Amino acid sequence: MLSVTSIKINTGSSLDVEHARIQCRRARIQRNHIGCAVLVWIRLKNLAYQSGKTVYQIKHGMLSQYMIEQLRTPAVRMALA
Repeated sequence: MLSVTSIKINTGSSLDVEHARIQCRRARIQRNHIGCAVLVWIRLKNLAYQSGKTVYQIKHGMLSQYMIEQLRTPAVRMALA
């Protein structure tokens, strides 16, 4: 069965072809993002299990430590006019 996208591509309109490419790129980006999120969640679950804490305690601790480090020595310096 032909999809609407494949019919549009076969018509030869360059605008339709570009639109199909952008949709494909967006779908791939979304799949990659979901895959990364799942890997992070699995890692946090393992750390939580090993330490006897919840995932949220682990995440909060990591973010708190990051904020403390950035406030002490910022990675990006502010340029004041």
